[in-house]
Parts: sequence; C-alpha cells; structure tokens
Amino acid sequence: MGILNLPLAGKVRAEGLTRDQLEAELVKVLSTYIREPQVTINVASTRPMTVSILGGVRSPGTHSFRGTKNLLEMISAAGGLTPDASHLIRITRLKSCGELKGASIIEESAETTIGELDLTKVLESNPEQNIPICDDDVIFIPRMTMVYVIGEVSRQGGFNIQDGDGLSVLQVLSLAGGVLPKAVPEEAKILRPVMGGPKQAELPLDVKKILAGKAADVLLRPNDILFIPDSASKGRAMRAMDRALSSSSSVLVWGALRALLR
Repeated sequence: MGILNLPLAGKVRAEGLTRDQLEAELVKVLSTYIREPQVTINVASTRPMTVSILGGVRSPGTHSFRGTKNLLEMISAAGGLTPDASHLIRITRLKSCGELKGASIIEESAETTIGELDLTKVLESNPEQNIPICDDDVIFIPRMTMVYVIGEVSRQGGFNIQDGDGLSVLQVLSLAGGVLPKAVPEEAKILRPVMGGPKQAELPLDVKKILAGKAADVLLRPNDILFIPDSASKGRAMRAMDRALSSSSSVLVWGALRALLR
C-alpha cells in the first residue's frame, strides 16, 4: 500500500509524499538509469484526509478534507480558537507521514512522533511553525486553567495559567496588584480541590513570611483559591467576594468560597 512499482526504478514509496515530493523522488531514482529524467505526475483523484483537532477550538472533532492544509488553515476549519486556548499546540503524527519539522519533539515511539509548536508564532504565519498537516494527524490545543485570588488584594479574580503546572503565590499577588493595607497575610489560606469529589482542602499559609523572604514561595495549582483575609467580619469578606465573582460562572469556585467563610 502506497508503493509504486516502476520499470527500472523498482519499488518507490509514495505514501506520505506530496505530488512535488514524489516527482522529486522519482527524478532522483531514475537519474541512475536516465540522463536528466523528466517526471510529471497527474493526480486523477485523492481520498479525503482525516485529521483530529481537540481542545481549545470551537468545533473540536475529526475533520475530513481533500488537498493540503497547513496548521493555521486547520485551526480555521475547526472554527478558530476559544478564548481560553493555550499558546502551545501538540501534534501526534504517524512516522509514515514524515517528520514534524519545526516542532519541538517531546516523545517518540516506533510508530508516532509527538511535537509541540508555539501558537503565537503560528498565528504570525511563521513558515517554520505553520507546518503542513498530514493524514491522521491529531492536533491538541490545551485550554488554559486558572488560579483565583480573593480578599484584601487590589484586583480580585481569576488569572490564567498559560502553561506549566501553575503560578506561585508571589506571581499571583503581583498580577493582583499586591495586598491592601488592611490585609492580614499571615492568616491567608489556600482552598484546593480534592480529586475525586466536591470537597476542598483548606491549607493555612503565612503569606507575610513569603513576602518578607522568610519562607519559600508556594506554587498554586490549577483551580486553587488564594484567600487574603482582613480583620473585618466574615460578612464583609463575603460581600467583597460577591463583588469579585459576580461575573463568574464557576460553581466550584463559588461553593469553595462559601465553605471557606462559614
């Protein structure tokens, strides 16, 4: 399958090659027998290519098309990016389809190669990143996750994690504009979702020591809530959180905040 059996040239693999690539390969093989061979290939019909694109696109799933597409065209065919799309793209490709040129290879097996590309560069139409798509490619665009900070900070709310495992306490406080004068940072807490259920783990945290450089910075995981309290009543803190999360649709976060202040 995918093999041409030609006089003189013998067997030539055509699978995974474009028309131009196959013409160049045949010229190379026939040059052993013929001086300056001229090769022209006319494609009578092609079977549809099938590509899966998942994650942060508006129409995830399997898409079929004829002809060739590059990565940017494939994202467009999937309806474009969602607002929470990460800037990384991961592509899994069969080795029979060729190399993942321009990608950072993160994993290989006997049959597949997995590589990562920078979505920012793809959107800028960088030719090295906006690579041609192969049949049976699986494209995955991770969705950004968030950490939350509420209480006595300048800007309460959620902050996107672009990549990696999370944001540190100092990073989140910097994004939130720092703590306010009435904050009691030594009584801060992290509310962390417990895997496998709706419960939250409540972790005491002395942010004052972290800010003073007397304690190590702490990594906040996706969906963590950092609460910086003040000396006022719980009712006042609850009203502040109501304002901060009035536009949020996250039932998980809202329930966690209520539990924290009970």
